[in-house]
Amino acid sequence: TTAKPEPSEFPEGVYRADLPPEYLIEKGMDAQTADELGGIVTLTFKDGRWRGHTQSAHNWPDCGGPYSVEAGRFSLRDDECGPSHVVMTARWKLEDGELTFFDIRVGRPLEWGSKPFKKIG
Repeated sequence: TTAKPEPSEFPEGVYRADLPPEYLIEKGMDAQTADELGGIVTLTFKDGRWRGHTQSAHNWPDCGGPYSVEAGRFSLRDDECGPSHVVMTARWKLEDGELTFFDIRVGRPLEWGSKPFKKIG
């Protein structure tokens, strides 16, 4: 079998995953962190920028910033919530309208890497 070439550009759009606290706890996250991070997560990627929104009881502010792609990996940087920092570096695949993050080296493997995000826009 021949390996598929990596996409050269990240598939921009709006993606959503339901990641309730109970699910995150089941995947191994501690209860306090799961309560803080769990909810319906919407990630928007457009024109080299990303924005994250979590619908939860905590009503966290949306955060975002630039993203870049290099050698089949992407890097998300948050420059809106606190000091600028890398939120996640990972590889991705898009199949049947579902975006999956894997090989997460920096970031949130339990939160964003545990289930696919469905493309909604």
